Amino acid sequence: MSNYLAIATVTATLQRLLQSSIQADVDGSRVTTLRPDKLGSSGTPEAGVNLYLYDILLNIARRNSDIAGRYHEQGSAKRPHSAVDLYYLVSCYGNDNELEPQRLLGSVIRTFTTYPTITPEMVREAIVDPVYNYLSESNVADQPEPLSVSCIDLGIEDLSRIWSVFFQTPYILTTAYKISVVTIESDIMPKKSLPVRNIQQRLIPNQPLIEKLMAVQEGDASQWRTEPGQLFVSTSTVIIRGKQLRDEVTQVRVGEAKVVVQEVSPNQINLSLASVPVEALQAGAQSLQVIHPNRGSESNVMAFVLLPVLMDVAVSHVEAESSEGRSAEVTVQVSPRVGKSQRVVLILNEASLDNPEAYTFTVLPPEDSSATLSTIITGVKPGSYLVRLQVDGAESLLAVDMDSDSPTFDQYTGPILHIS
Repeated sequence: MSNYLAIATVTATLQRLLQSSIQADVDGSRVTTLRPDKLGSSGTPEAGVNLYLYDILLNIARRNSDIAGRYHEQGSAKRPHSAVDLYYLVSCYGNDNELEPQRLLGSVIRTFTTYPTITPEMVREAIVDPVYNYLSESNVADQPEPLSVSCIDLGIEDLSRIWSVFFQTPYILTTAYKISVVTIESDIMPKKSLPVRNIQQRLIPNQPLIEKLMAVQEGDASQWRTEPGQLFVSTSTVIIRGKQLRDEVTQVRVGEAKVVVQEVSPNQINLSLASVPVEALQAGAQSLQVIHPNRGSESNVMAFVLLPVLMDVAVSHVEAESSEGRSAEVTVQVSPRVGKSQRVVLILNEASLDNPEAYTFTVLPPEDSSATLSTIITGVKPGSYLVRLQVDGAESLLAVDMDSDSPTFDQYTGPILHIS
C-alpha cells in the first residue's frame, strides 16, 4: 500500500522517465507538469512534453476491495484504502517547421511501449532524486501490485471535450495514458475486534446463497495444465452451488448481462457461458449473481477469472531488421472479444531448450470490442515461439502433450508461431 504521496510520486516518476528519453531525441526539450493553458508562459521551454494529470477514477476491479474490519491471515486488521487509476494528457510542442512536436510524440510512445510497467526501481530512483526531495517519505514503490502504463484511444470528440475546459487555449498535439493501479492507504489502523467463535450463515426468507463456483469443459480439457474446476473459458459450463437457488424464474447475472437459466435445483445451477451474450463477456475478473426477479431477491456476488483462449495465430510481413532480428505483424483470434479499454499483452517464449529467448509486446486495444487483434513485433530472433495473450491480467493457457508415447510428452506444444 502507498501513502498520500503516491499520486505525486507516480507523476514524478513519469516525468523523470520521459525526460531521459526526449532530451536525447530533441535538444533542449524538457518535461513539464503544467496546466495546458499555462504552456507558452514565461519559464517554459521552447520545445518539450507536458504531462498533466487530468482525471482520477476508482479502479473498477478493486473498488470493492476495501472492507472495514477485514483481517489478514496473520491477524492484523486492514487499513482503509482506495485503489485509483490516473489519467494523463501528454502534450508535445515545439518548432512545427522542424516537426519537433511529432518527434517528441514518437519519443513518448516509444518510451511507454518499451516500459509498459513502472518498476519499483524507477520509483525509488525518482524518490532519491534531489529535484523531488519533497517525496522522500513516499512508499509507493512498496505496494505489491505493479503500476501499468496503457495508451488511451481518444477520438476528436473526447479531445474536444477535454480541451474545452481550458478556455481559449490553442490545441497542441496530445495523446493520453492511464496508470493503473495506485493504492492509497490510510495512516490509521482500525481497532481489532474479538475473534469469531462460530460462523453461521443466516439468510433472509427465500434469499439465494452462492457457496461455490466450478467450471466444467466440453470435451477433453486435460491438454491445459490447471486445477480441476478452475478453468473458466467462454465455452465452459459454470456449476453454481449454494442454497435456495431455485425460484419460479431464476436468472444469473454475469457482468451486466442477465440470463434466464433452465437447469436449476435448490442447491445447484448449471450455466453455459455460451448462453451469455458475447458482448457481455470479457477476459479477466467477472462477477456472478443469482437473481429471483419475482421475489425481488438477489444472492451474494461471487467472482471468477475468465481466461482468454487463442483460437488462431498468424504472422505476416516478416522483415529482416538484422542478421539476428526480425519484425513482423502478428494477428490473433481470441475468445471472448477484447474490449477497447482492456490492457492486452502478447507473450512469446521460444520453443527451444538451447538458451531460449522471451519477448513481451503491448497490444493496442481495438477501437471497438473485437475478436481479432494485430500488433507489430520487432527485434525477434528467428525461430518457433509459444504464444500467450494476457488480457487485464488473465492469461491464455498453453496446450500440453498428454500422450505418453509422444516424444514431446508432458511438454508445452502450442499455440506456436514461426518466425523465419
